[in-house]
Amino acid sequence: MKNLVIKQEKRVGSNNRINILGANIDVLSNKDTISLVEKYVITKTPLHLMGVNADKINALNNNKLLREIVNKCGIINADGASVILASKFLKKPLPERVAGIDLMQDLVALSAKKNYSIFLLGAKKDVVETTAKVLKNKYDKLNVVGIHDGYFKEKDWDLDLKLKCNTCSTRPVLYSD
Repeated sequence: MKNLVIKQEKRVGSNNRINILGANIDVLSNKDTISLVEKYVITKTPLHLMGVNADKINALNNNKLLREIVNKCGIINADGASVILASKFLKKPLPERVAGIDLMQDLVALSAKKNYSIFLLGAKKDVVETTAKVLKNKYDKLNVVGIHDGYFKEKDWDLDLKLKCNTCSTRPVLYSD
C-alpha cells in the first residue's frame, strides 16, 4: 500500500482514552458504547469501531500500519479479559469487557427499534447471507440495506463498497466481522 495516510477519525464523545502497550482504548462500558455509537448515527458522522484484545495488541506492536489504523478509530473497545486485567494492573481501570458479538447484537436491536438501516460486511458469502436472514427473522422491522462477504481484492476496496453503499437510500450502520 503506497503512501497510505490514515487520518484520525472524528471523536464525538468526551470519554477518556487510555493506552495499554501501544493500543489506545476508550474507557467505555457496553452501554456507554451503544450510546456513543448512536450519537455517531444521529450526527451522520462516519465511525470505525474497533475491539482490541491481547492478540491484536501484540499484532499492532509488530505492524506500524495496523497500530495507526487501530489508534485512529473513533471508538476503540476492550474486547478481551486480559486487556481488562492489564488495565487494572496498570492502575488505568477499564469498566468492563465490551465483547464485539454482544455489542453487535445490541446495536442490531437498537437499529431495528430506531429504524436505522444496516449493512452487513464480512465472513464468507453464505455466512453473511445466513446472518442477514437470521437477523431479519429475529427483528421484523430491521432494515438490512445490503450485505457483502469479507473478501476483496485490494484494487476493489473503495469501488465495491462505494457502489454497494451508494445504492442505499440512507447511510447505513455497517457491521463487520
